Amino acid sequence: MASFLAAAQNEGICVEYSEAFFWTDSHSKIQRVADVIRRSTAMVIVAFTDTTELRLLLQELARDPPSPRQWIGSEGWITDPQLMSFSFCAGAIGVAIQQFLIPGLSDFLLDLSPTEVADSSVLTEFWEEAFN
Repeated sequence: MASFLAAAQNEGICVEYSEAFFWTDSHSKIQRVADVIRRSTAMVIVAFTDTTELRLLLQELARDPPSPRQWIGSEGWITDPQLMSFSFCAGAIGVAIQQFLIPGLSDFLLDLSPTEVADSSVLTEFWEEAFN
């Protein structure tokens, strides 16, 4: 987010607010973020988040929908068609990293035992998706 804010400032783009929250935050924290969006005059929202967090935010916004906004999202949620079904989501455009190599990651993942994979919901989801 810091890199985005710096790049926006260098390009003369006005950023009205910047908020952070996690799916584990209290409901009141998510309500507060939704209220910031409702009160804002910004017509574009950039959301660097995953599907779980964005779903929580959109569900909270749906309780008292703001005017329609354009959304810019990361690959974490932009491909989920259900998230853009809310009336206040006028449209969305997404950004994704085309290719990113992490040295040693492939070897690490391939060397994991089934027990190690089963102990992690993230690794289990990855293995189910990658290896069917």
